[in-house]
Amino acid sequence: DFAQNEKDNINDETCELLEPYLRNHEDPKKNWGPWPFPVLDVEKAKSASNAAAGLCRFVGAMVQYHMAAKIVKPKMDFLKVQEARLQKANGELMAAEGELNKVLAEVALLDEELERAMEKKNALEQNMLGAKRKMDGANKLLSGLAGENA
Repeated sequence: DFAQNEKDNINDETCELLEPYLRNHEDPKKNWGPWPFPVLDVEKAKSASNAAAGLCRFVGAMVQYHMAAKIVKPKMDFLKVQEARLQKANGELMAAEGELNKVLAEVALLDEELERAMEKKNALEQNMLGAKRKMDGANKLLSGLAGENA
């Protein structure tokens, strides 16, 4: 089917050749076509046959499609390039996020280790303070006893 498969193969030259058949202005001074009447006029063609009217509509639509495609196609190509860049960037982002998650897991382990070490340090400091108080008490006791012996 031409409309589905070959519509993108219409070229500027073909559209340029069809232009005189498609365009007609009511003002004869502005009419640049070789005929004083519209050649591919759907209503006139319909009086001959529905197939001719359909062909006129089809030709006009294909020329309009080509004109629109000339504007849209570069944008679609640019979109494809940008989507490919986005996909690549998303892949890089996912890799970076994976690496970040590994680092965050390591940091969490290190935080847990730090917490355990801090608890151990605090326990040792409390133990040391308790031992220091006992030692101070023992030193006072010894000083007091040493004063009695003398």
